[in-house]
Amino acid sequence: MKNFNLSIYCGIYGSLLVPMLTWFLFQLLLGYVSIHEFLQILIPPKVWMVYVIVVFLMIYLYMNKKLKSMDSYLKNPSIAELPEVQKNITTMSKFLMLIFLLFLAFGPSTVILFEPSYTKMEYLLSELLVIALFFVFAIPWFTYTLMQIDKLTATIPLADGKAFFSMKLKLVINVVSTAVGTALFLIVLNISIVLPVFSVDDLKHLQSTIILKNSWIAILCLFAILINLYMLIKQLVVPIDEVNQALRNISHGEGDLTKRLATISRDDVGKLVSRFNVFVDKTHTLVKMVKDNTDLVASSTQQLTDINKNNYESSHEVVKAIDKVAQGATIQAADLSNINLTFNTFGQELENTSKHMGVIASKAQVTAVSASKDSERLTELIGSIFKIGSSFNEIGEKIKKLSENIHNINKITDVIKNIAGQTNLLALNAAIEAARAGEAGRGFSVVADEIGKLAEQSKVSSENIQLLLKSIDVDTEQVVKTSSEVSMDLNNQIHVIKGAMESFKLLIDAVNEIQPGMETALGMILQVNERKGNILEKVKEIASVSEETSAASQEISATTQYMNDELEKAYAYFQTLNALTAELQAQFNQFKV
Repeated sequence: MKNFNLSIYCGIYGSLLVPMLTWFLFQLLLGYVSIHEFLQILIPPKVWMVYVIVVFLMIYLYMNKKLKSMDSYLKNPSIAELPEVQKNITTMSKFLMLIFLLFLAFGPSTVILFEPSYTKMEYLLSELLVIALFFVFAIPWFTYTLMQIDKLTATIPLADGKAFFSMKLKLVINVVSTAVGTALFLIVLNISIVLPVFSVDDLKHLQSTIILKNSWIAILCLFAILINLYMLIKQLVVPIDEVNQALRNISHGEGDLTKRLATISRDDVGKLVSRFNVFVDKTHTLVKMVKDNTDLVASSTQQLTDINKNNYESSHEVVKAIDKVAQGATIQAADLSNINLTFNTFGQELENTSKHMGVIASKAQVTAVSASKDSERLTELIGSIFKIGSSFNEIGEKIKKLSENIHNINKITDVIKNIAGQTNLLALNAAIEAARAGEAGRGFSVVADEIGKLAEQSKVSSENIQLLLKSIDVDTEQVVKTSSEVSMDLNNQIHVIKGAMESFKLLIDAVNEIQPGMETALGMILQVNERKGNILEKVKEIASVSEETSAASQEISATTQYMNDELEKAYAYFQTLNALTAELQAQFNQFKV
């Protein structure tokens, strides 16, 4: 990058300095100025020197900014920065062309206008000389600068509408500049050679004639140059533009490969057009063949994609089915293992059941014997209850008689109570009469008082006896009631015991009936227990086969899953291939074949 920048700066400054230094040298050689006058022009400070420094500094600052922008893009390409970089490339050439024209118009040659050593003719010839030298010596340096910029930006894509310089413009600039510069240089040299031969008066007379004739010569030369340049452009640039336009139509336009270029040239341009047609023919054939093959590949790819998709879906279903089989085999193996454990437990329970059945059978026999004995005891208990019942009945009768005697005693106590009441009245009357008799009846009064007391005590005793009899009567009634209830309970107990006796009879009959069946069941349980071993062996064999089936199913599932994954990858690849084929078809459809 630094080498390119140095070459670019050398080209720019060379295109400005070389014509300027050559111009100074030719002024000395042609005798426009003496050595002393020449040195006076070069001795600083001079305005033209400041002008040159300012122009060179301005060129450096502008170009340095643009070159840094391109350097940044080249180190880190970015789509966002590309338009700006392409714009900078085109503006650099325009900037350099403008600088050359400004430097030519307002460069060091303008300062001699104020130098007294120059005549009017010498000033005119000096200006024509600087123009001729710039055209002759600056254009090669300028072309060299453009070539270095082209090399620097070779990797940056070209932009439509932002061409650096067209070939036609470059050809015009080089040919016209060289021709005009050469013509002007010859005119200046011709006039410079004639000037020393004539006197001042003759020069004044011949000045207009020399200028007019040389002007006509320059115009005729320029006209001839333009005609030749037009023919050259017609023969060279136009066919190349047609090739360029055809290539543009192929790359950015309709992509018509059926069109061909026509030319009447038999030179290198004709060969270029002919070879371009041959290239388009081969490209047309190749594109047509590739397009046909692409269509075939697209159709085949689509079919393969559909087949692969069907295989993938079928494989996916097979994987699901095998997974279910593997899961079922695993569950079956686990179930058989559980069944094996269950059968072992069942065998142990059968053994325990057979033992318990034996114990139950022996206990049932004992129960039958005990039930027979208990039935006999219940019969005796019923007899005892009947005796207790008859005894309670007798007690009840006696209590009833006691109750009747108590009622009779109550009657007697009532009589005694009445007698005591009457005796008490008689004692009261006797006391009254004794009180009337005075002293004579005092002893009688004492007897009457004692009789009254005895009557009162008899009454109280009668009442106490009566209360006691009432209490005894209540208790007697309660005893009678309790006796009746006990008698009823005894009757109920008799009915219950009779029911229990019936149940015991049924129990004895049932035990007698169950005992043979229990013995038969015990025999069958013992047979089942003996056959349990064979069942366990078969279950173990089936469990082993189920485990092997589960393992094989898992291996098949893993293999099928791997195949399914591979089919899925293949399906993805086919989809990618299908997309690429579609994209390729879209690209080929841009061409008209």
